[in-house]
Amino acid sequence: GHLARLLGKPEAPGDGLLAVGGVAYGGTKGWADLPAAGVEAQRCRDLFRAGHARRPAQLLEKEEATPQAVRKAMAGRRWLHLAKHGYFDPPTRTSRILAGSGERRY
Repeated sequence: GHLARLLGKPEAPGDGLLAVGGVAYGGTKGWADLPAAGVEAQRCRDLFRAGHARRPAQLLEKEEATPQAVRKAMAGRRWLHLAKHGYFDPPTRTSRILAGSGERRY
């Protein structure tokens, strides 16, 4: 819903969950690894599976959680759980970044 509106796109009728956590930042751009985020994402996936056994539930973590892999895995998913660092930006700037027309500066 909300993300699709920000991007100005119709909501896709996806299914299942993508959980991302325990990303291996490796100290890049000042971001430290968050060990508990991997546990959080795994727990989210496990709880989803317990309540929705017939729906897909994918987990991306550590080195496999690259921006490209996350974008690809998001396709067709209805729910997305991101256990990671975050920051707040004005909605218009965030919309441009998500649409690929903005540049993120840390």
